[in-house]
Formats: sequence, C-alpha cells, structure tokens
Amino acid sequence: MRETLRISALRAILETNPRPINISCLRHLQKMCANSFESNSSYDLSRVWLSDCSYSRCGITNFQMNQMQREIDASELAKHDLSDWSARVYGQQPFAGAGKTNTGFLVPLERKLAKFILPRMPRWLETYHLTLLTPVWSIGIAFFGYLAASNLHWLWMTNVMIVLHYFTDHFDGKLGKYRNTGLRKWGFYMDHLFDYGFLCSILIGYSFLIPQKSIFSMLLVLCVMSAFMFHTFLMLAATDEFKVSFSRFGPTELRIALLVINALLVKFGTRGLNGALPWVAFGGVITLSILAYIAQRKLWQIDMQAKAEAEESVRE
Repeated sequence: MRETLRISALRAILETNPRPINISCLRHLQKMCANSFESNSSYDLSRVWLSDCSYSRCGITNFQMNQMQREIDASELAKHDLSDWSARVYGQQPFAGAGKTNTGFLVPLERKLAKFILPRMPRWLETYHLTLLTPVWSIGIAFFGYLAASNLHWLWMTNVMIVLHYFTDHFDGKLGKYRNTGLRKWGFYMDHLFDYGFLCSILIGYSFLIPQKSIFSMLLVLCVMSAFMFHTFLMLAATDEFKVSFSRFGPTELRIALLVINALLVKFGTRGLNGALPWVAFGGVITLSILAYIAQRKLWQIDMQAKAEAEESVRE
C-alpha cells in the first residue's frame, strides 16, 4: 500500500509537470516521499522542500506539490493500524500537562471525530492558530451577551461562539501532537489561560441579563467555577495526572449544557436564570467539597506509600 501510494505521489508530479525535472530534484522528491511514508509523524512536504530546495526552480508548481501532499495524507487514512497515531495524540506525553484524562460521556465519539478531521486539516492551519482564536470567541460571547440584554435571540450567536470554541479548543492540542509541532508547554499555558478568559466571558455575557442584585450570585458562580480549575491544576502538580472531567462530565458536556441553557433563555426568558444562580453556586460548592475530600485521601495514601518505601530502602 505504501509503495503504491509513493509511486502515485511521484507520478502526480511527473505526469503534470510541463518542464523536465533535473536529476538532483527528482532524487530529492524520491527521498522526501520515502521519508514521509516511513515516518510515524505527519509529514509536510512543502515545508521540507522549501527548506532544502526551491521546487519552483525545478518546474514544480504549488498545485503539484499539494497533489503529492494529498497522497501522503491519504496514506495516513489508509492505515488499518492506527496505534501509532492514537498513541501520539492520546498516549502518555513527555510533559504531563500535555496529556489529558477525560472520562466524559462523549469521549468515544470525539475520538472518532478526531480520527476523521485531523488528517484533513488544511496545511496552513497550525495548532497555535486554533489556540489564538479563543479570545475572538470570548469577546464575541461577551458582545452578544450585551446585545441579548435588549433581544434574547442574540443568544443564538452566543451558541455559535461556543460551538466554534469547541472546535478550536478541542483540536488545537491534538493537531499539534498529530503533526509533532512541539509546542507542548506553550500550548498548555496559553490554552488554559484563554480557557479561563472564556469562562469569564460566559459569566460576563450572562451578567447583562440579570438585575443588579443578582451580580453577587454571579460572582459566587465565578469563584466556584474557578476553584474547579484550581483543583485540576493542583492535582496535576501533585500527581502528574491532568484530569479535565469530573465523573462522566467533561468540557464538552459543559458546552452542551450552556447551549441548552441559552436555548431555554431564548424561549422562556431570564426569570429562571436569576433564581438558579445561588443554587448553581451551592451545588458547585458541594461537588467541589466531595472532590477535595477524595483528592486529599488519595494524596495522603501516596505520601504514606512513599514514606514506607523510603523507610524500607533505608533498612535494606
């Protein structure tokens, strides 16, 4: 299969090229094809070619180079054994913050979606482009929340921003791992910094829809939601485990809940929102207390086990 695709990729260049290609350029093309099909990582021909040789000088057009790139991407899709691909995206990472543990209901479906989308991402779209789009969606959410104060139908545009944020936030890190971009720590920092901004924009947008007396309840909800993020990062520092879901409820399920809440607000108005905020904060405090209790027990056991192992090694 790989050999057939390699020949097909070269043929796409040779048969459509109006000018002859010199021997050195042809050998370079063959080497690039061989490397791409033998490598476990996604291979960007145009980037490597431009760094080593000018394909315009050899009579090869951008269209022809893209033809060859599509053949190589097709080889990734044609593989029956995707264990290497799955391990690269979902397996253990050199940096603990780059590997998330998610037990949400929709994770199996999301993995199938990633398998379909990642090889088809445009080559010009990089992982950092997706990460840097989060502030755009966050500003849009706050803006449409402001407009929704006069017309609740603007909340449909808020839902559009949430869906776009799902796409960019879900695939930015996965695209970087798939292409081996290497921006693990930059991505970890910027992604979660912007995620906090996204959370704030959601609550800022809702703040335009509630009376002044309910602002304190909104601040309580922000404190509780922020505490969930702090809990996640504290557990990452203590255990090297980056768990972003609580039971079967993860980031995707939270976004779906927000979409449903906005739809209900458009249909029934904001009276329910005013009364629900204290209960949301109270429920969050209860859930966070349970998580903290479980976490401290787990960390206690880890510490005691480490102490026992240290004492045993000293006796030996």
